[in-house]
Amino acid sequence: MNERDFRRENFRGDVAVVLADGQEWYFPEPVIRYVPAPPPERRKRVSSLGDEHLTKAESVSSAVTADDLIASELDLAAWMLLLNYDLTYEQIAELVQFDYREGADQGMRDAILEVSLGLGPKRNAVG
Repeated sequence: MNERDFRRENFRGDVAVVLADGQEWYFPEPVIRYVPAPPPERRKRVSSLGDEHLTKAESVSSAVTADDLIASELDLAAWMLLLNYDLTYEQIAELVQFDYREGADQGMRDAILEVSLGLGPKRNAVG
């Protein structure tokens, strides 16, 4: 698979992550901001990728069981890839492969989740 062949028209080449095929694939970098909201919330999170992004990210952080965590992490990773690429789930399964065994290399998983959860290093700080 050639990464460039699957790019969507609205492709955002924000953050490159090397996936299971050894190529760099690009994930859109979400900008998550907090804005005022009326009581009782008093604040609201807003993502540049929309409410669906926040819902999927929240499912990762609120997972209770290992199965829920694995499913929510993989769902978020696939959703993020699909924002930039026209891929099937079979193709995504060739690219995104998380290994949860103790001592296994977590590099790909960590890189995807850092970007997807808005935790990755920011390229430019804005006021």
